[in-house]
Amino acid sequence: MRLLHLFIFLLVSFVSISQEQDPYLKKLGVYVQSRRTLKDTVLVNKLNKISKDSSYTNAIKGEIYAKQAINIAGDIEDFKGQVTGYLNLGIAKVHLNEFDSAMFYSNKALSISEKYHFDILTVKSINLKGSVHSYKGEYAKASDEYFKAIGKAEKIHERYAIKGYSSMGHIFLMLTNNAKCIKYSTKGFKLAEKYNDTSVMVSTLNLLGLVEKRENHHAEALLYFEKGLFLARATDNLQRQSQILHNMSNIYFIKKDYDTGFELFHESLELSKENGSFLSIAIDFHTLAVSYADIGRYPESIVSSDSALTYALKSKNFEMIMEAYAMKSEIMKLTNRHKESVFYLERAYVYKDSLNLGQLNDAALESEGSYEKGKRYLADSLKQVQADAKVDHDNKISAEQVKARENLIWVFSFVLILVGVGLYYLKRKNQLVKKQNSLVKKQNTEIQTQHKEITDSILYAERIQDAIMSKEGEWQKISDAHFVLFKPKDIVSGDFYWAYNNIDQDLSIWAVSDCTGHGVPGAFMSMLGTGFLNEIVIENRTIDPGTILDLLRSKIVTALTQKGETKTKDGMDISICVWDKSAKKLRYAGANNPLWIIRHKDSPRPDNVKKILDSKSSALSLLEIAPDKMPVGYQFATPPPFLTREVDVLNGDVYYLITDGFADQFGGEKGKKFKSLPLKNLILELQEKTVNDQRKVLDETFEQWKGSEEQLDDVCIVGVKVIE
Repeated sequence: MRLLHLFIFLLVSFVSISQEQDPYLKKLGVYVQSRRTLKDTVLVNKLNKISKDSSYTNAIKGEIYAKQAINIAGDIEDFKGQVTGYLNLGIAKVHLNEFDSAMFYSNKALSISEKYHFDILTVKSINLKGSVHSYKGEYAKASDEYFKAIGKAEKIHERYAIKGYSSMGHIFLMLTNNAKCIKYSTKGFKLAEKYNDTSVMVSTLNLLGLVEKRENHHAEALLYFEKGLFLARATDNLQRQSQILHNMSNIYFIKKDYDTGFELFHESLELSKENGSFLSIAIDFHTLAVSYADIGRYPESIVSSDSALTYALKSKNFEMIMEAYAMKSEIMKLTNRHKESVFYLERAYVYKDSLNLGQLNDAALESEGSYEKGKRYLADSLKQVQADAKVDHDNKISAEQVKARENLIWVFSFVLILVGVGLYYLKRKNQLVKKQNSLVKKQNTEIQTQHKEITDSILYAERIQDAIMSKEGEWQKISDAHFVLFKPKDIVSGDFYWAYNNIDQDLSIWAVSDCTGHGVPGAFMSMLGTGFLNEIVIENRTIDPGTILDLLRSKIVTALTQKGETKTKDGMDISICVWDKSAKKLRYAGANNPLWIIRHKDSPRPDNVKKILDSKSSALSLLEIAPDKMPVGYQFATPPPFLTREVDVLNGDVYYLITDGFADQFGGEKGKKFKSLPLKNLILELQEKTVNDQRKVLDETFEQWKGSEEQLDDVCIVGVKVIE
């Protein structure tokens, strides 16, 4: 009977194993019981890649593939493949909320990496440990690990510090330290953009959006979120899509736009469920509970808060559990169930005691201080070693001199011989030094020549770019009262301005554009844009601004051979105005760049105005006509046509077209961005001045704000005033 039971058990096990075999793994030959060889390193790499690619979409699949990679890598002693497998397995466990297992596998990866001196994998292992602590709400421990990873990464190459910088941005966001969050998130984004690390670009854009939201800069926050969502969708990053949609829904809830908020929220929730992230689902239901409570729909709020608490407990994230209990307490209070409210509030305080954010913030700053102190200590140690070496060297020389004097009489004749030999070799050495100096001088001359040639070429390119920019005479035909503030970051610019007057139809057309990049690459794009505008408007006589942008997009995509598989992001943000002087109408179209109008408060306001900013010191308002939220360039989905918006032209109107270089410039006492709202207020304050004086003040303000900071981008602002 026992033999029969054993046979049945083995048979059932065999059938179960056969049924659980993954078709793709079977195709790769993973289940074939054969002797593994070094050739299977290719198989290990494939399995690890699939595991990594599955991290944000299907964590269970990522876990299965990582385990297979680890087993095969162990058989053939592919230790790098084994470490990578442990890292992928740890990431999968994080997304499955199995944090103890995740920490176990990150320690396994770290142990092997340090043993075999896999420096890059060591950095990744330390970063994973930091991520596990962060997900658990252990921010002090997380910051220790991240700064440790940054310190090691900087010794290898700056690109390996990207993850650490962005992660510290997240830590300081959670600790409500906005300044530090901006510092590390911005640093992480710049490096990620430099090395095309899309995943970190998405996460840092999300962080910067959250800081702007926290500071009630909702328009700026939505811009960051929209850029991050575009990249997350392009890379099929479900987790980040869910997070960003959730954050966007919060802003619309704050603005009382509940229809849009609920639409974005439900999209976020579906993605969270698809990705299987308990923490993301808990956050979504918590937001839904708060939103229902705000509009008095208490039964729905209770159901949502129950779901939030269920998933928060599954996520094992103390901070989320505390928030869920606190929300349950609040909704019980609102529905007059005070006894239950007190119960849930007590549970919230239990978890709050383990989350003293003030102490955690101090601990994170202490970790940052230790990291900076470590760098200074290393430099001081190096100086001390150099000083000690010099003392030892001087002592040795002194001892040798004494010994030489004592033996001078006995070795005098030998010294004479040495002197003769030394003179011979000295002569040879002098000849070699002269030859080397000559070679160095020649190389320096060549370098200086090459540098001059490159600089001359760029200066010539500047003259060419200046030549194709619209001249002052063309702007005078539009209006005597106008100005152009144009400040390239480098010698040549990715921003450009353009103007044309159609005398026959009494039309004035002008545009301001911000091309991808700056310097030489941006200048190439600006020349393309200028040439295409000349062809579309002047040669083909197209005068509808929306149609102009549609044709411009088509020509740029064709010129750059942008296709789906290349996923290039080259293009431009541009705004264009067509002023029909006889009909007194102004038509506008924009790709990410708005139109600002200065007009008297009592004057009629166009229907398509998105924002209005009233001056506190005058009777003027700044009206903003919103652009289409898409660039002129390739997009992953078939884009809609650009819309043309029309406004009546009134005497005294001033129209401003701008790029984002001015508002995005870091500076001031705190090293923060200038931002668009202060720029709007400044332009309102300048309306009593002539347009020439406006340009001068804007230029001086930019330089004073920038101070010693590097100029980050090209700057272009064009103002045109209606004078009849």
